[in-house]
This record gives sequence, structure tokens and C-alpha cells, in this order.
Amino acid sequence: LQNLLYVTAQKNIYNSSFKNIDNTDVSLKDLKGKKLILFVCDAENPDLRQLDALDSLYRSKPEKLGIIVIPVSDFGNTSNESKLKKLFKQERSYQIQFAKVSKASKSSGNQQHELLKWVTDKEENKRFNKDITGTGEMFVVGENGKLFARLKKPVPLNGPLMKKILDQTVSDN
Repeated sequence: LQNLLYVTAQKNIYNSSFKNIDNTDVSLKDLKGKKLILFVCDAENPDLRQLDALDSLYRSKPEKLGIIVIPVSDFGNTSNESKLKKLFKQERSYQIQFAKVSKASKSSGNQQHELLKWVTDKEENKRFNKDITGTGEMFVVGENGKLFARLKKPVPLNGPLMKKILDQTVSDN
């Protein structure tokens, strides 16, 4: 019975960490108890309107929400990380977190970003087992650490669907 419980237990994303665009380790423990949005963006040509909207959403609910943008190079040309860092931190002054540029697809193997491994592997998240097929995908993790929504582009961040998702409390059941 203990083995059965172990097999069905979900790996808690809040025990994870990642390297941000400044190459600093960021622990998700500080986000425990908040909703978490993981957003996949094109590292070469990020959708600045979507990033502006995500940053605005975060600024409206910093006590209830964490947002991590993961720039990926699977779907376009390779990007210049220092150019992205300048854009995100200096030119736009975003308050949301940005991960280092990495790969999104499962076929990238150990180059796939560690947070994206969690959202694309049912053994990790106990919910979804689908690969990322393009930029603009969003994953929402509940306050309890459970993955409960996967959204494909375009999803208006100020629309009724996102409001419902952000207002919903995810139970541990």
C-alpha cells in the first residue's frame, strides 16, 4: 500500500527551483500558497503585448500570484540572452520572473526546461502528458501545487476564462 501511495503522489512543484535569466537560482518555495502561471514565449521574438499583460496581471495580485516566463528556442531562431535580459529588465522593467532560455519540447531530452518537464509529464504532475507545440502556451498551478489548467494562445488575460481560473480555489482532492 505504501508503494501505491508513492506512485500516485504528485511531485510538488513548489519544491522545485530554476535558473533565472540572471543565472541565479530561484526557489518556488516562496510562491507556495499562490497561483502560479508558467508562460512559454518565443526567445527570439517574444510577444510583448502578452508579456505586458502578464506583468500587469501580476502587479494587480502579487500577494496571490506568481508568474514565470520561460523563453524557448524550439520554435524559431536562437536568441541572444543578453538582448532578452536588457529588454525584460531595463527597457520594459517587468516584475515577473524570467527563466533562462531553454527548450520546451519533450524531444529536447535533458535540454527541456525543468519546469516544463513537470507540466508535460503526467508522472510528474498527475494531470497532463502532452508536449508543448508552440509558444504562447500557459500552465496554471493551483495554490496547492496541482496543475489544473493548460491554455493555448490566445487567451485574453483580462477575459472571463482567466478571471474564473484565477478566482477558483483548487482543492486537494
